[in-house]
Amino acid sequence: AIPNDPKGFEMLLLWLKDHHINKKNSRICMEATGVYSQAIAYYFLFQDFPVSVEPPLKVKRAFDPVGHKTDPVDSKQIAEYAYRFQDELTSWKPRDEILEKIRQLLSVREQFTKQKVALDNSIQAYSKQRVQVALIKKAHQETLNQLKKQIARIDKELANLIKQDPEIFQRANNLDSIPGYGMLLAAHLLVITENFTKIQNSKRLAAFIGIVPYQHQSGTSVSKRAKIRHFGPRPSRKLLRLAAQLKQVFDDFVSIRKKMENKVGAVFTTSGDVTGGKETTMFSIIQALMIYGMIIVGDPMAATGHYGVSCMGKPDEKTMERGRLLGKRVAELALKVVKD
Repeated sequence: AIPNDPKGFEMLLLWLKDHHINKKNSRICMEATGVYSQAIAYYFLFQDFPVSVEPPLKVKRAFDPVGHKTDPVDSKQIAEYAYRFQDELTSWKPRDEILEKIRQLLSVREQFTKQKVALDNSIQAYSKQRVQVALIKKAHQETLNQLKKQIARIDKELANLIKQDPEIFQRANNLDSIPGYGMLLAAHLLVITENFTKIQNSKRLAAFIGIVPYQHQSGTSVSKRAKIRHFGPRPSRKLLRLAAQLKQVFDDFVSIRKKMENKVGAVFTTSGDVTGGKETTMFSIIQALMIYGMIIVGDPMAATGHYGVSCMGKPDEKTMERGRLLGKRVAELALKVVKD
């Protein structure tokens, strides 16, 4: 075995020379294994060898299952794969330095985000403990605050890196202008596509991320619902799903607002009890109506004027009369709006 370090790379280069293998009559092919393959790929690229870095799943599917999973078996399969598909191999080149820094920041940000969510859940669970330790609560909160601080620092550094390259900055802004998108999703897409130089076809990009529903049908007996296969970068897939959901919410909001804008609204609810703390329900409804641009009608007889009629239990005749008055004011104002 050859060590995966600079000395090992030199040993491998000498072995290749001893067997009359050089950059003109060979190609270095390896599986994409992240940091484990990165160093040797850089080494042979600097030695002017053509280098190909292939997805492990693509190599695996080129062969029938053999049962054994060892380094010699894998090495032989990769070499055979490179020989059989040499006309389909693409030459690997390092990612742009700024994009590589963005990729690393996104990776660490995803780790911190997962830790933050896990810690949030732990804090919620611990808050239900009957017996609690003050030190644990303090440690939880301090760690959570630190994670939030570091995530914010990463976001700031991402923005600074994107601004350093005018072309990357322009494309990031173009992506950010899409409803539902944000700079974080834009950064992920820039890394995946290597600033849209590696993947330029929308269908290929969707397939690579893993958001394409594939059919599963055969004859008349097999007809399953089309579904995605969950391959590809999970963070990007998650952000795209959230962006699509946000876009749908935005479209629904605009549609509803157009229908409700300048309309008259009033709130009638049985949970407007002030002393019981349930008036929040009424205020939430009023706030929602105001967001949609509606005209809110209140009860002029209420002392504070910020809500309408409220009562505990069965309403008396006076309360009913105030309710009728509120309804009358709504009808009168609605008629006035229509006439205007």
